[in-house]
Amino acid sequence: MKSILLIGHGSLQPTSGAAMIRMAARLRECGAAPLVAAGFLNYSRPTLAESAHRLRRRGATVIIAQPYLLMPGYFSSTVLPRAIAGLRTAMPDLPVIQTEPLGAHPALATLVRLRAHAAGACRQSLLLLAAHGSSDPAANASVEAVATMLRAEGDYAAVGVCYLSLNQPNIPSAIAAHVAAGCRHIVVAPFLLQLGDHAANDLPAIVGAARMAHPDATIICAAHLGYDPLLARVIADRVAALLSHLDN
Repeated sequence: MKSILLIGHGSLQPTSGAAMIRMAARLRECGAAPLVAAGFLNYSRPTLAESAHRLRRRGATVIIAQPYLLMPGYFSSTVLPRAIAGLRTAMPDLPVIQTEPLGAHPALATLVRLRAHAAGACRQSLLLLAAHGSSDPAANASVEAVATMLRAEGDYAAVGVCYLSLNQPNIPSAIAAHVAAGCRHIVVAPFLLQLGDHAANDLPAIVGAARMAHPDATIICAAHLGYDPLLARVIADRVAALLSHLDN
């Protein structure tokens, strides 16, 4: 029996993983797989091993390990494969197959737009897609691809990309550059899945400081991506692509 195991980073924020656990329930409801569970790599419960063993007890004959991560990077390419190798050692009779992170999917662009519009974005707005940042070029390419989709929709005056760390432009310098160019309505849209420290603390603090630095501009921070049924479509497509590849 096929099963899906959503795997998140985990956080010290007590409610951070609630959206992923809710997404597992949504995937069960829409029939993405007979068995669906969620597990975390760090801090949060249930752990990856706890959820994998639970799936096995419920009759799983294969586990499709879906990273609940937006972009490829250190966790999907290094940390997660090590953890999955540990599962395979502990359960040698149960295949565990890793899929790709959610990546550049049209439904993610739609979800960013919904969050931005809920925050007050309009055709006169600059939309700044704020991502974590990564040393992996493929991760940043995914963010740029989503930004390209948003530009093609033509809902904003412009769409830019900025980063919390590791890459340039960072958020303060991106905001400053656009204000200097004459932009007076900026919506910062967090390209973040979970309500961890970045979404709960870091990004609001950065945007708050930007408001003080640029009082002549309206600078709004939209909600992070969080839970939305649109994400179930992304995950279902990733799982379907993996199964098609295996069948071929």
